[in-house]
Order: sequence, then structure tokens, then C-alpha cells
Amino acid sequence: MDNRFIPLVTCVYKHSYYNDGKLKTFRVFPGEDTAAWLVRNDVLFRQYEDRFTIYYNSLFHGRERSREELCTGDGTILEFYLQNNDAYFAQYTEGVQTFTPGKALPVFSNTYTTGFLHGGEAVSGDALEYDSTVLQQLALANKKPYACLRLHLTGDMQELYTIQFTAKATYWRYVLAAGHLQQLQNPAVIARQGAGVFTGPEWVNIPGKDKVVCFVSADKIVLSEIPKREWQLVEQYDAATGRFKVVKKTLPAPDISHISVLDAADTFAIYNYSEIIL
Repeated sequence: MDNRFIPLVTCVYKHSYYNDGKLKTFRVFPGEDTAAWLVRNDVLFRQYEDRFTIYYNSLFHGRERSREELCTGDGTILEFYLQNNDAYFAQYTEGVQTFTPGKALPVFSNTYTTGFLHGGEAVSGDALEYDSTVLQQLALANKKPYACLRLHLTGDMQELYTIQFTAKATYWRYVLAAGHLQQLQNPAVIARQGAGVFTGPEWVNIPGKDKVVCFVSADKIVLSEIPKREWQLVEQYDAATGRFKVVKKTLPAPDISHISVLDAADTFAIYNYSEIIL
């Protein structure tokens, strides 16, 4: 890029679910008025895997131009639309259950003084503004945007802003559906190291089968791109002596692409439980 172009502002997307903290599922495009403003003012929009940067030409109409000449606080607002290419995003992300593409859009903006494009240190659907008028402008768009992002070009605009998402924490429920697992004597799900024990056994109904045994984590467990896989299935478990026989040394973590609820009408379970069928 021509070295006359200097960064005006950068917006970064982060997510604690990912091992490197980078969220790479967003694609951003400027609104029609913003695209025209960029061309008119010789400003470039460049998109990267986990961020976008806006650059301005420091040599404009034959003279030197400063960042302050663009960030004047004259009411200019740059509007961008975020598309989310991950169909399973809501299944591992906290605070986005109210995000519904095709309806009122959540709005990220730099009206906060914290360096984040939202209130607080992480995205919360309840703390965001929503705008239903934007969709009228995008009625013919092939793909409805996931969110709207607005940058107010004020004198105190920072050079870096962040959208920070956090991983969802859920109760993990291991369901012993396989026939041979239903024959285990005094089964349990326990930590491979330490003293953690899942609650259970409990009896549940699953489609196509009679009641089967399940175990539920005592507390919510944070979902992660690379889970620690620290639980094991045992039988002949004796809590008093700590003795047991290992059946499965390492149990799988939840599959975020799989929605499996024992009762589809139970919305609390949908949002708060991760089921692993064994």
C-alpha cells in the first residue's frame, strides 16, 4: 500500500472460545452512503481475517492532511454491516441469543469510552442498541447482516476498537445411550485428575429408546475450541473409598455443531445444556 495512506482506525473482533482469541468468521461491508464517503475523501477500507482498518490519504488534493481533519466531530458517521459466516456461532457464544438476522439489528458503536464497541468488557445482547430501520435499506440484500457497526468521526475517536465475545458456559450432560453402557454396574462420570464428580445417575427419555442413564456436571463448564477433555466414565464406583473401574478413559467434549435436547420445548435446556450421547 502507498505509504501516504495512514491508519485512521482499526476494529478488531475477539472471542475467548478460540485458542488464539481471534474471531475470523465476520465479513464486513460498508453501507452505501459510507462507501460513497470513502471514495469522496480518498479513504481506503481494508478487511483482514479478524479485523478491518480504514486508511486515509495524508496527501489530499496536493496538500498534507492530518487525522484531525477527518475526525472533526461534524456529525459524520461511518456505517458498516457485519455478516457472520458461522452457523453455529450462538451455540458457543454467550450473550447473543437476541441476535436474529433479518430482524432488528444489534448496533456496535464507538460511543463508549472504553475502547470497546459495546458496553462492558464483553458483548451482551441486553446492553446493545437495536435498529430495525436498517433492514429497510437492505431489503433486497442476498444475505441479511448479523449486526451493524457505526463509527462516529469525533475528535476523541481512538485508533483501535474491539468487539469482544465470550465463550458460553453450559451444563454438560452425558447420556449413556449405547446398550452395553446401560448394563454398567454403579456407573459414574468423574474427573481424570482431582475430585470432580458429575451428579447422577439420573433417568431420562430419549427418542426411540426407553429411559436411559445420564450424568450432569455440577457446575457449568466453559466451552473451548480445544477442550481439556478431563472427564472419564467409570463403573463400580465407590465414593467412600474412591475405587472404580475405568470404562472410557477420556470422554468427548460437546460438539458445537450438534443440537440435541431431550425436550425441544425446554428453551432453558437449549441454551444452558450441552448433551453428549455415548
